[in-house]
Amino acid sequence: IEMSFVTGVALAFVGVVALWFVWSLFRRLWSSPQAVGQYWQFRKNRKGYESLSRGIIAAGAGDAVAASKHAGIAGNALMDEPLVNVLAAQAAQLKGDRASVKRIFEAMSKSADTEALGLRGLFAEARQAGDMAAARAHAEKALALNPRLAWASTAVLQVQSAARDWQAAAATIAQQAKSGLLPADEAGRKQASMLAAQALALEDSNRVKALELATRAHKLDPALVPAALVAARCLIADGSPRKAGKILRETW
Repeated sequence: IEMSFVTGVALAFVGVVALWFVWSLFRRLWSSPQAVGQYWQFRKNRKGYESLSRGIIAAGAGDAVAASKHAGIAGNALMDEPLVNVLAAQAAQLKGDRASVKRIFEAMSKSADTEALGLRGLFAEARQAGDMAAARAHAEKALALNPRLAWASTAVLQVQSAARDWQAAAATIAQQAKSGLLPADEAGRKQASMLAAQALALEDSNRVKALELATRAHKLDPALVPAALVAARCLIADGSPRKAGKILRETW
């Protein structure tokens, strides 16, 4: 085959363009199923997030039917989205379906991303049902998971105080101070209250221990009357009225 240089260059250019076109067409045909799948997945996710948003708004407005409907749609579209469980729990709460609420929170408590939230929900359900033992267990587990959870720390302290477990309550207050949930002065006053409560409980059975606890409480908070009274009574019973008078004067 004989041709001019210009003709050869032109044919070579046309050949390269043709090869590029064929290769592009082949690549598009080869990847089209994946592209179609990605497109439909994108539409599915967008629909799921729209339902999730609408469901959260409906739950906030108190519309149990709409919240439940959108929770179902979002759940089918977004399998790994933690907020779907939150919406489902809110919808179940609005409908008064306690069994479903508990089941959802139990599932959330088994996932690392939503464990603390699930435990808080289980705590609220147990407290509402009057099961204080379960409520305490859930709050303590959440507190062990994250000592800076204010709700868990407060809940544990309330349950411990209701059960008159003053020693455990004192340890919880100490942990609150360590975690920065309480200022040092407030933590000291609360610690004194727990020690005074222990002293009052032991005054008749173990006067030596009661005096020790009351003295510690008095040092932490000299204005705490119960601590001063227990310490004074124990000192008077031991024949130390002058020491008792000193403590009472300090408190006064």
